[in-house]
Amino acid sequence: MRDQFEQAGVQLIAISADAAHDTATFGKKEGIVIPLLSDPELKVIGAYGLIHKDNDISLPATVIIDQTGNIRWQYVGKTMMDRADAMTLLKVAGEL
Repeated sequence: MRDQFEQAGVQLIAISADAAHDTATFGKKEGIVIPLLSDPELKVIGAYGLIHKDNDISLPATVIIDQTGNIRWQYVGKTMMDRADAMTLLKVAGEL
């Protein structure tokens, strides 16, 4: 599936509110092959308005940002497990 994103011109990146060590450990354990960034101070997460209101964690969100830094599409989950699926992302990216 990663090839399909590359063909669509999409760069996948994940950002976590966890510490860098924890993020790296999780990525290795789960076999995640996209860049996993750590934002424990919630600077980037906060800049996109994605801090959970009840605690210092990120809302589950998927954001498509264009090359100039503008948000082109966003999905914010209703629960911590609620994420946009890969096929939806490919479709949206193709329409942008």
